[in-house]
Amino acid sequence: MRASSVKFCTAFLITYSLALGTSGHSCQPDPCQNGGTCLAGVSSDPYYCICMDGFTGKDCNEVEQGPCHPNPCQNGGLCELMSRRGDVFGEYVCKCPTGFQGIHCQTNIDDCSSQPCINGGQCVDLDADFSCHCPSPYVGKSCQHTCASALGMEGGAIDDHQISASSLHLGFLGLKRWRPELARLNNKGIVNAWSMATFDLNPWFQVLSPSEYFHSE
Repeated sequence: MRASSVKFCTAFLITYSLALGTSGHSCQPDPCQNGGTCLAGVSSDPYYCICMDGFTGKDCNEVEQGPCHPNPCQNGGLCELMSRRGDVFGEYVCKCPTGFQGIHCQTNIDDCSSQPCINGGQCVDLDADFSCHCPSPYVGKSCQHTCASALGMEGGAIDDHQISASSLHLGFLGLKRWRPELARLNNKGIVNAWSMATFDLNPWFQVLSPSEYFHSE
């Protein structure tokens, strides 16, 4: 309803109420809240409230929520009003999070549609993501790497932070440190491997990969 129509209807009802002489005790004290206008004798109820913009209810005591309450958008979508005319809410639009689409964000986008897995990998669609089940010897987000060359321990595909151990051996005055990240194939130099500490009674060496870890004792 447009604002001009609301004003016309309000004026008409007030005039009609006064003409009937029924604007008395039903509106005293005024039961209409939040600036509402009280009219008596215009319906079967003792009084009728014409509410200000943004309020509703018999006594104008309820906040008009609009179409975004409750939220019609699914999967974490954000509901936004496009416009509001007079006391009538306009249309709304759902702002969808990454990975979803549709009027109400109800459709999960198929992240496997672009066939991101290579080298025979099997794609599994997730929420705003995908996962590849890679056949041996391939690894990586899209099965783009191979473990054919000793899991990257020689070529450097496995980073130092992926390698850990139970302890390390300290050489002369602690100047030589046989750290776990030195456990590379064909390593050069005087300190060219990992060695456990003398007091280590339960030695272990661990190499982490993106999907699993290898642990030897």
